[in-house]
Amino acid sequence: MRVLERLRQAYLVADLRSLALGRLGLAGVLIADLITRALVLRDFYSNEGLLPNHTLLWRPERLPVFSLFFAASSPAMAALGFALCGAVYVCLLVGYRTRLAQVLSWVAVVSLHARVFYNGGDIVLAELCLWTLFLPLGRRYSIDAALAARRAAAAGAPARTATSTDPHHAGQQITTPAIAVVLGQLFFIYLLNAIHKNGVTWKEGSAVHYTLHQDAIVTLIGRTFPSDELAGQIWSVSFTNGAPEVKRLLGQVPGIELVLDKEGKRQYGLDHVRSGELIAVSCSDRWFSYYYWLDDAVAPDFARTVDIHRKIGYDPVEDRKKYHVTPSGLTVVTRDISPYENPVSPAFMQTM
Repeated sequence: MRVLERLRQAYLVADLRSLALGRLGLAGVLIADLITRALVLRDFYSNEGLLPNHTLLWRPERLPVFSLFFAASSPAMAALGFALCGAVYVCLLVGYRTRLAQVLSWVAVVSLHARVFYNGGDIVLAELCLWTLFLPLGRRYSIDAALAARRAAAAGAPARTATSTDPHHAGQQITTPAIAVVLGQLFFIYLLNAIHKNGVTWKEGSAVHYTLHQDAIVTLIGRTFPSDELAGQIWSVSFTNGAPEVKRLLGQVPGIELVLDKEGKRQYGLDHVRSGELIAVSCSDRWFSYYYWLDDAVAPDFARTVDIHRKIGYDPVEDRKKYHVTPSGLTVVTRDISPYENPVSPAFMQTM
């Protein structure tokens, strides 16, 4: 029984004061997110910008999709929506009609992020707003709590001790499975990251530094204190002192035969001004796949429409759909002038 009680205290019980502080932090993050998106309101939340709503509805990034901002066509309408979201977030911050503010905040953040998706943090923030719907975030440090205490005093009822120093006071704690759900979300985030981020740079440790210094992630404070090592990230076109380290890491990746630096590119006649700082050469039986998606149903348009992908020998993955590709990556076609009309099928090669 002691074990069960410890588990209950650890994963099912929360202090109402801690929940109130969590509400303040959550509302602060939501307001900061809203301000960040307001800076690009015209460009990304109206039809006058880069992402008209009819384009996103015609080819959504994911299904199902829901956003109240799909109804906003002009910058003025989008600005009105932002103002309403800001009002809801402020109500959550001060704890006024907290339960209603929690529901509306979840709807607002889902609408904002479904219209323009930044990164995985958007999903985490929306899920946090969802799970906290089941928590009493307004019982302490809120306008609702102050109004409840005033009504209780006017009715002559004893007010709940909101300032008790006893952490086990019945009025200071709540037991609910929602606490375990919130903790479980954090647990699975780190667990799944540990499972999927297992490449060379993650194991070596430098990927965390490079990831946190991407322009899409780094904050204004981070840009104020830049690091010389930032230029060594593999997706950058301007390596400095980090190039030798990146070359060493790429050399450890299975399937890469050569990594050419400036001298190596000159040796192979590849030292063009636009050839980058490093060139990775695959082994004879490997190739660099451009696929960065896992589900073929969400493949980008160019995966099926760029003509160079139809060129025989350019992409073994596409060649296998029409021709026979050997284990070493060679595509076998007929000697006909038009191999597209008379390909050698994989079934035919198996009969030989």
